[in-house]
Parts: sequence; structure tokens; C-alpha cells
Amino acid sequence: MKKRKTVAVISVLLVVALLLCIVPSIAKYIINKGQQSELVSQNFYFSSNFLKSDGVPTYEIYGNTVTFALRNYIDSLRISGTNINFTVTADGGTVDMSNGSLAKAVSSSKSITLTYNFGSDELQKEINVSVTGTGTFTQTLKATFIFIKYDGLRYEIRDRANRDYAELYIYTGNTPQNVTLLWDNAELVIDETNDYVFGKVQNQTSPEKSSVAIESIAADTTVKIVFFKKDIAQDYTCGITKFDGTINMPTN
Repeated sequence: MKKRKTVAVISVLLVVALLLCIVPSIAKYIINKGQQSELVSQNFYFSSNFLKSDGVPTYEIYGNTVTFALRNYIDSLRISGTNINFTVTADGGTVDMSNGSLAKAVSSSKSITLTYNFGSDELQKEINVSVTGTGTFTQTLKATFIFIKYDGLRYEIRDRANRDYAELYIYTGNTPQNVTLLWDNAELVIDETNDYVFGKVQNQTSPEKSSVAIESIAADTTVKIVFFKKDIAQDYTCGITKFDGTINMPTN
């Protein structure tokens, strides 16, 4: 009986010793395997100064061209270790490079120019751009560009029913401008904290009418002014419109 116990103890000790030798090797293999996977996944970098992989940003461009960069790096320490071949697609306008490549191991970038020729009656054009880069992995970068035609003063109102406010956007074009706003107090209340508006609001011929004069708005500037709605069911949306310096906010 004593001999059997001794054999059993020795067997257990042998198993434990064997496990102590094997487990570290397995753990080391798993760690090394994980590190190798991490290195592979982090060895592919494809980026842009405008386009994004985790969303679709929107940019307003005053004029008919925009140039964006494609890069094989994030910063000086993170550079792609594989060659990247890319293709560029746009649902409008023309690009000066529809495909190309970025060399591995050194910082590399390519500049792509998107151009749109406005029609005689067009004031703006929205174009969606997508660039797919393929190396160790495949990644797609996207952005939306809204081209706005330079042709004197323009404004638009962005709004929707059941929202508390409407947004007025003024586009000066390529020359400095003076602008006067008129609105009905019974329907709209201007945001007087705006730097362009603060301390300048004046009553007109009746308490229901107010105005503000905004002087010397710089060229190539977009001015955004918020109007709070008395009736949120109203929708004051107005597309881009040419004007002579005075904006009468719409009424319903």
C-alpha cells in the first residue's frame, strides 16, 4: 500500500514538472503570435489630409477645385511597410489621377486634384469622393466636397420643421462685402451673441421688424448666423441665392 502511494506521488510530481516545462513554451508562442499579428496589422497605414476611413466628412469649397493628399504614413514613426496601390473615384467632376501607388518603407504621398466646371445656372455642386488603397490590407477613405460658385454675394438658409432654430449662411465671394439683415420679430429672434451681430441690432419702422448691418466682411468668408424660431413647426429653408447686399428673412 505504501509503495502504491509512493508511485502515485511520483507520477503527480512528474506531471507537474512536465506542465511547468510546457506551459511557458505555449505562453511564449501565444505572446509571439500576438505580437506578430499586431506588427502585421500596424504595418499598413493609409491616410489623407481630407478623406477619412471612419466617417464621411463634408467640406465646402469656394471655387471649382480642391487638392487632397494621400499618404502611406500617420507620422514619422508610423510608415507603411507595404506598397499601397490606390484607385480614386468621384461621382462628379474630374480627377487628375485615377490610380497610383505609394512606395513602402519611406514616407510617400500623392496629391490629387478634383475639378468641377459649373454650368451657367449652377451655384453649387456636391461631389462624393472615395479612394481605396490596397496593400497588406484594403482600406477606403471618403469625403464629400460641396463646390460653391464664386459670383458675388450669396446666402442660404438651412432649416427643418420641428427644430428650434434656422441657420443663415452668407458667402462673400472673392471681395469684401457689407450686408444688411431684415427679419420679423414675430417669427424669428436673432442670436445676438454672434460676433457679427452683437450690439448692432436695430428696430425698424415697427416693433415687429428689426435689422442689423454687418460691415466689412472679409473676402472668401462664410458667416453663420442663427435665428431662433417662435414656431418650430415652420421650415425656413432657402437654397443658395444671389443677393445685392440686403437679406429679408422669409416669413410664413
